[in-house]
Amino acid sequence: MKLEKWALIAEIIGGFAIVVSLLFVGFQLQQTNQLNRANTYLEIMASLNQADAETHAIESTFEAWTDFRENFRAGNIDAEYSSEQVRRIQFALGQRFRIYDAAFYAREYSMIGDVEWSRMERQICGLAGSIGAFWESWVRRGMSEGFANFVDNECVRANSE
Repeated sequence: MKLEKWALIAEIIGGFAIVVSLLFVGFQLQQTNQLNRANTYLEIMASLNQADAETHAIESTFEAWTDFRENFRAGNIDAEYSSEQVRRIQFALGQRFRIYDAAFYAREYSMIGDVEWSRMERQICGLAGSIGAFWESWVRRGMSEGFANFVDNECVRANSE
């Protein structure tokens, strides 16, 4: 064979190697994105677990939160709370919704997958629906505008249907 034929074969092999390496890089990027999404979701869930642990660790906060939940479940939304109880309930709600706010923006930037977001969305809308008017008066003002609009438009509408 002449040198020109060997050069042509080498070019074909080189082109094939470039295509294979690009496919490999694409596959690696896809796996990295999946791992990042999973890690983001795990970090958010760990933050929620930590928030729950902190709420339960302080007895007066836990008691206020428990009373609040039980009154809501019983339909007693006009229950009276001391200013200290209100502060503790607001803290617990605000802490949880700030984590959800961060999750909302992680979703906006594709850092949480569709399946994980649908689980998170059910939690967000469930909690927003369960606190009713307290969303607006106690929690909404501390959230980002995009997340607050999401809760207002998606969760409130879903809970009213």
